[in-house]
Order: sequence, then C-alpha cells, then structure tokens
Amino acid sequence: MKFVLDASVAVKGVLPEEGSDKAIALQEAFENAVHELLAPDVLPIEVAHALTRAERRRRASESTIASTSPSPRGSNAAWYRPMNGS
Repeated sequence: MKFVLDASVAVKGVLPEEGSDKAIALQEAFENAVHELLAPDVLPIEVAHALTRAERRRRASESTIASTSPSPRGSNAAWYRPMNGS
C-alpha cells in the first residue's frame, strides 16, 4: 500500500513522543517492502523546522538533532521516495 509521509510522522521516528511506536512500525513495514512511502519535496525542510522547534522548546538536544540521518532510526537509506519520482 502507498502512503504519503507527513513531517510529523517522520519526526516521531526521531523524537520519542506519543505515536513514535507507530512511526517506527511504519518505517519497518517500508524496510520490509510491505508499504511504499512517498513524500513531498518539502519534507526535509519541514522535518528540519520541526527539529529546530523541538530544540528551542528543549524537547531535543542539539546532539540528537545533529545525529539525525535521512532515516529516523539511523540507517543510511532514506525511508521514503520523493513524490516527483526522483
């Protein structure tokens, strides 16, 4: 099944909060080819903004944000495909 990945779901995979378990399960389903995740081109910008906001509100440390990779749980592979097909 195809899903469009929202920045709030991507952030839940990085910062522990309500719904993080579901975000991680979705990523695992993507990694196991159960689901296809698509994302708008602005997703990385939206995630960066949310992480910056979390740091300012002291919900995340600078080191946590600096260590964030394209995959919320640290793998080097992105866990979505851009909607424009690239």
